[in-house]
Amino acid sequence: MAWVRGRAGEVRIAAGDTLFAEGALAAAFYVVLDGEVQITKEIGGQETFLATHARGGFTGEVPLLTGTPYIATARATAPSRLLRFDQGAFKELLARCPTVAGTLFGALGQRVQIVEATMRQQEKLAALGRLSVGLAHELNNPAAAGRRAAEHLREKVRKSRALTLELSRHGLTPG
Repeated sequence: MAWVRGRAGEVRIAAGDTLFAEGALAAAFYVVLDGEVQITKEIGGQETFLATHARGGFTGEVPLLTGTPYIATARATAPSRLLRFDQGAFKELLARCPTVAGTLFGALGQRVQIVEATMRQQEKLAALGRLSVGLAHELNNPAAAGRRAAEHLREKVRKSRALTLELSRHGLTPG
C-alpha cells in the first residue's frame, strides 16, 4: 500500500466529465475507487457503449500495454474518485504484483472479445440498414410508377367524360 500511495495519484471527476478520449495519447491507467465510469467507442460514426466500470474496476490498460492511443472514451456517469498510475508506475505495478498482472490480462482478453463482438454487430446492423434502403427504393419505384399511371388514367377518364358530355349537347354520338 505504501508503494501505491507513493506512485498513484487520486483523481476526482464530476458526472459527465471525460477521463480520457478515444484517439488521445495514452497517459495513465485508472482504478475506480468510488463512482462509475462508462466506456464508449465510435463505431460507424456512432458512439457505442462498451462497458461500465464501478468501484474496483479499472481502465486505460490496453493503450499502455500496446503503446497506442486510447481506443475508447471514458466518461464519469456519477461523481467519481480514481487512482491514476502514469505509464512508468503502471509498468512497475505489473512487475511488482503478479496478481494484478494476471487480473489485468484476464480482463483484457474479455474486453477484446466484447469490442470485437460489438463491432461485428454494428457491421451487421449497417449492412441491414443498407439492404433495407435498397429494398425500400426498389419497392418505392414500382409503387410510384403505379401512382403516376393511375393519376394519368384518372385524368384521361375525366377528359373523356367531358368530351362525351360536349358531344351529347350538340346531338352527336361518339362512333
